[in-house]
Amino acid sequence: MLEMMKSLLKMNNPVLGADAQAIIFNNDLGRGDGQFNNDNILHPLYYPGNIDFSVGYVNLILQVLGTGACQFHSVTDDKRIFISQYPVIDAGPDNFICNTQLSYGLSGNSLNANADSLHWTFSGEMVFKHR
Repeated sequence: MLEMMKSLLKMNNPVLGADAQAIIFNNDLGRGDGQFNNDNILHPLYYPGNIDFSVGYVNLILQVLGTGACQFHSVTDDKRIFISQYPVIDAGPDNFICNTQLSYGLSGNSLNANADSLHWTFSGEMVFKHR
Protein backbone atom coordinates (compact mmCIF):
# COMPACT_ATOMS: atom_id res chain seq x y z
CA MET A 1 0.00 0.00 0.00
CA LEU A 2 2.86 2.38 0.73
CA GLU A 3 4.17 1.98 -2.80
CA MET A 4 0.75 3.03 -4.13
CA MET A 5 0.82 6.15 -1.95
CA LYS A 6 4.02 7.54 -3.48
CA SER A 7 3.51 11.07 -4.63
CA LEU A 8 5.61 13.91 -5.93
CA LEU A 9 6.55 16.81 -3.68
CA LYS A 10 8.00 19.80 -5.47
CA MET A 11 10.48 21.94 -3.56
CA ASN A 12 10.12 25.66 -4.10
CA ASN A 13 13.02 27.32 -2.27
CA PRO A 14 14.67 30.19 -4.11
CA VAL A 15 18.24 31.12 -3.23
CA LEU A 16 17.96 34.82 -2.47
CA GLY A 17 20.90 37.09 -3.30
CA ALA A 18 23.49 34.35 -3.23
CA ASP A 19 26.33 33.45 -5.51
CA ALA A 20 26.27 29.73 -5.16
CA GLN A 21 28.68 27.15 -6.41
CA ALA A 22 26.58 24.18 -5.35
CA ILE A 23 23.04 23.47 -4.31
CA ILE A 24 22.52 20.27 -2.38
CA PHE A 25 19.29 18.73 -1.09
CA ASN A 26 19.22 15.82 1.30
CA ASN A 27 16.53 13.99 3.20
CA ASP A 28 17.06 14.33 6.93
CA LEU A 29 20.74 13.37 6.92
CA GLY A 30 20.07 9.82 5.81
CA ARG A 31 17.12 9.11 8.12
CA GLY A 32 14.55 9.22 5.31
CA ASP A 33 14.61 6.80 2.42
CA GLY A 34 13.06 8.85 -0.37
CA GLN A 35 14.78 10.00 -3.53
CA PHE A 36 15.28 13.30 -5.35
CA ASN A 37 15.09 13.34 -9.13
CA ASN A 38 18.10 15.71 -9.01
CA ASP A 39 19.47 16.98 -5.70
CA ASN A 40 21.63 19.67 -7.31
CA ILE A 41 18.87 21.97 -8.60
CA LEU A 42 16.58 24.44 -6.83
CA HIS A 43 13.28 22.83 -7.83
CA PRO A 44 13.73 19.06 -7.60
CA LEU A 45 11.01 16.49 -7.17
CA TYR A 46 11.12 14.40 -4.00
CA TYR A 47 9.71 10.87 -4.01
CA PRO A 48 8.93 9.82 -0.39
CA GLY A 49 10.09 6.33 0.57
CA ASN A 50 8.54 3.64 2.75
CA ILE A 51 10.28 4.92 5.91
CA ASP A 52 8.99 8.45 5.20
CA PHE A 53 5.45 7.07 4.92
CA SER A 54 5.69 4.95 8.08
CA VAL A 55 7.20 7.78 10.18
CA GLY A 56 4.67 10.26 8.78
CA TYR A 57 7.11 13.01 7.83
CA VAL A 58 10.50 13.75 6.34
CA ASN A 59 12.84 16.70 6.85
CA LEU A 60 14.32 17.98 3.60
CA ILE A 61 17.46 20.07 3.88
CA LEU A 62 18.72 22.59 1.32
CA GLN A 63 22.41 23.51 1.50
CA VAL A 64 24.07 26.20 -0.62
CA LEU A 65 27.84 26.56 -0.84
CA GLY A 66 29.16 30.08 -1.42
CA THR A 67 31.55 31.32 -4.12
CA GLY A 68 34.28 33.94 -4.25
CA ALA A 69 35.14 35.31 -0.81
CA CYS A 70 32.41 33.07 0.66
CA GLN A 71 33.58 29.88 -1.04
CA PHE A 72 34.25 28.13 2.25
CA HIS A 73 30.89 29.00 3.76
CA SER A 74 27.60 27.26 3.39
CA VAL A 75 24.09 27.98 4.55
CA THR A 76 21.25 25.54 5.11
CA ASP A 77 17.51 25.68 5.48
CA ASP A 78 15.08 22.86 6.02
CA LYS A 79 11.47 22.00 5.40
CA ARG A 80 9.38 19.32 7.10
CA ILE A 81 6.90 17.52 4.85
CA PHE A 82 4.09 15.77 6.75
CA ILE A 83 2.68 12.70 5.03
CA SER A 84 -0.90 11.77 5.89
CA GLN A 85 -2.05 8.20 5.54
CA TYR A 86 -5.19 7.23 3.67
CA PRO A 87 -8.16 6.45 5.91
CA VAL A 88 -8.43 2.80 6.92
CA ILE A 89 -11.93 1.36 7.21
CA ASP A 90 -13.61 -1.98 7.76
CA ALA A 91 -17.17 -2.61 6.55
CA GLY A 92 -17.45 -5.76 8.68
CA PRO A 93 -17.66 -9.39 7.67
CA ASP A 94 -19.62 -10.69 4.68
CA ASN A 95 -22.91 -12.28 5.61
CA PHE A 96 -25.99 -14.04 4.20
CA ILE A 97 -29.58 -13.06 4.85
CA CYS A 98 -32.89 -14.63 3.91
CA ASN A 99 -35.02 -12.94 1.26
CA THR A 100 -37.76 -12.53 3.84
CA GLN A 101 -35.51 -10.32 6.01
CA LEU A 102 -36.54 -6.69 5.41
CA SER A 103 -33.42 -5.04 6.81
CA TYR A 104 -29.87 -5.80 7.88
CA GLY A 105 -27.89 -3.82 10.46
CA LEU A 106 -24.46 -2.62 9.30
CA SER A 107 -21.52 -1.93 11.59
CA GLY A 108 -18.56 -0.25 9.91
CA ASN A 109 -15.36 0.84 11.60
CA SER A 110 -12.84 3.62 10.98
CA LEU A 111 -9.45 2.30 12.05
CA ASN A 112 -7.49 5.57 12.14
CA ALA A 113 -8.12 9.28 12.61
CA ASN A 114 -7.78 10.25 8.94
CA ALA A 115 -11.45 9.77 8.08
CA ASP A 116 -13.66 12.85 7.82
CA SER A 117 -17.02 11.50 6.72
CA LEU A 118 -18.57 8.24 5.56
CA HIS A 119 -21.23 7.15 3.14
CA TRP A 120 -22.68 3.68 2.60
CA THR A 121 -23.65 2.70 -0.94
CA PHE A 122 -24.17 -0.53 -2.85
CA SER A 123 -22.77 -1.90 -6.06
CA GLY A 124 -24.83 -3.68 -8.69
CA GLU A 125 -28.46 -4.57 -8.41
CA MET A 126 -29.92 -6.33 -5.45
CA VAL A 127 -31.60 -9.43 -6.79
CA PHE A 128 -33.25 -12.04 -4.61
CA LYS A 129 -33.63 -15.48 -6.08
CA HIS A 130 -36.68 -17.44 -5.02
CA ARG A 131 -36.42 -21.22 -4.91
